[in-house]
Amino acid sequence: MTSPNTCANRTHDAGLRHRSVRILVALLLVLSLIFPATLQPAKVAILALAIIAVVLLMFSNCAAISLRLYFLSCSYALFGLAWSAYGMVRGNPGALPVMTVMVAYPLIVPLCASIYQDTDGASIYRLLLICTWIIVLTDLVYTLAYSTYAGQLLQTLFDYLYKGDLAAAVNTGTFVKRFRLTNENSLFFFLPFLISSLFFPRPQSGRIHIFIIVILALFLAVITGRRGLFVSMVAGPAIAFALTIGRCHPAARSNRISPWWFLVVGLTTSICLYAAFMWAGLEESTQMLKSITDFSENESNLERVYQYHAMMCGIYENPLFGKGAGAVASYLRSNEQPWTYELSYVALAFQYGLVGLLFYVLGVVGLCWRLILIIGRKGRASFEFYCLAAFIAFVIANATNPYIFEFDSMWMLFLPYAIVNRELVARSGRKVNRVLVGSQLAMS
Repeated sequence: MTSPNTCANRTHDAGLRHRSVRILVALLLVLSLIFPATLQPAKVAILALAIIAVVLLMFSNCAAISLRLYFLSCSYALFGLAWSAYGMVRGNPGALPVMTVMVAYPLIVPLCASIYQDTDGASIYRLLLICTWIIVLTDLVYTLAYSTYAGQLLQTLFDYLYKGDLAAAVNTGTFVKRFRLTNENSLFFFLPFLISSLFFPRPQSGRIHIFIIVILALFLAVITGRRGLFVSMVAGPAIAFALTIGRCHPAARSNRISPWWFLVVGLTTSICLYAAFMWAGLEESTQMLKSITDFSENESNLERVYQYHAMMCGIYENPLFGKGAGAVASYLRSNEQPWTYELSYVALAFQYGLVGLLFYVLGVVGLCWRLILIIGRKGRASFEFYCLAAFIAFVIANATNPYIFEFDSMWMLFLPYAIVNRELVARSGRKVNRVLVGSQLAMS
C-alpha cells in the first residue's frame, strides 16, 4: 500500500517537472521573439529538452494532446515527406532543406501544446505584453538614439548577433532613420493582438498601458516602412470581428465598452499617426503607403511580380501536384536558397500544386473555425479572440513574405494550435493530473 508521503512526493516531483518544461517553453518563446534568426543552437537545445520533458509528462498523465489533432499534424508531415521525395526525384535543390519546416516541425513542435492549460491565457498574455514592450522600446532607442551611447551599444550587440544580410542597419534618409531589425516581424502578430485587446478588453484589465504600447508600436511601424503591417494589423481584427458576429453566447457579451472610448482611441491614434508621418517625412511616408498597390515602378513590388510570373509558368505546367518540394522557378530570388520566394502561397502552389495548397489552407481554416467556436462561448474579450485576430493578420502578412517558414515564427502558428488542442482534450473527457492545472508560466 502506498503511503501518503510517497503520493505527496510523486505529486511534488510531477509538479516540478511540469513547471520546468513550462519554463523551457517560455524561455524558447522569449528568445524567438526578442532575438529571432540568431542563437539557433541554444534554441534547438532548449526545444529538445522541452520535448523530452513533455514526453515524460505524457507518460505520467500530466500532459495531454488530442490524438485526432496530432494525427492531423502527422498527416502534414507525411505529406511534406512525400513531396520532398518527389522533389528529390526531380533533382530539386531545396527538397531536403525544406523537410525541417514541412516534416520535422509538424511532428515535434505540436508536442509542446500538450502543456497548455485553460488558465494559461492570462500568463501568456502577460508574457507577450512584456516582450512587446522590450521589442518596441529597444527598437525605438536604437532608431531615435542611434548616435548616442545607448544606440551604439545596441548596434554593437546586433552586429555581434547578426551577420551578413541579417545584420541590423539604419539607413539615413532626408528626415528619418529607416532601420531593419528582425524582431520587427513580431509586430505582425503583436499589433493586431493588442488592438483587439484594446477594443475588447477583458474585465478589470487596464486599457491605458495597452493604448500606449499600441501607439508606440504604430509609430515604430511607420518608421520601419513595413507596408504589409498596415494592411494586416487592420484586416486581422476586422476579419476576426466579422467571423464572430452573431456567434458569441449572450452571457459572453456583457463586457461592452463605451462608444466614447472608440472615439477617443480613434482620434488619438489618428493624431499620433499623423505626427509619426510628419516626423518621418510626410511625402516619403505617403509614397510608401501608395507603393502598396504600385506594381509598375516600385522595386520591391516588381521583384514579386517577376517571381509571380515565373512561378505561374510552373503552375500551368503541373497544376495539381506542382514541381515538388524545393523546386526553383526561372527567376531566382536568392542565390543561397533559390527555392525560397516572398509570395509564399504562390510558391506553395508552384512546389506542392493546387492539391497541396488546398491541403494547407484547410488546416488554417480548421484552426480558425475551432477558435471561433471557443470564442462563441467565451466572447471577444478573451485571449482566444486576440489570438484569432493576430493569427489571421499573420496569415495575411505571410502572403508576401515567408514568415511561416522560419523557426522563430512557428509559435504564431502553434499558439492557436495549443488552444485548440486544449479544447479538444477537454471535450474528449480525458483525465489529466489535476494537481498541475494551477501551475502557470514562469512570467506569471
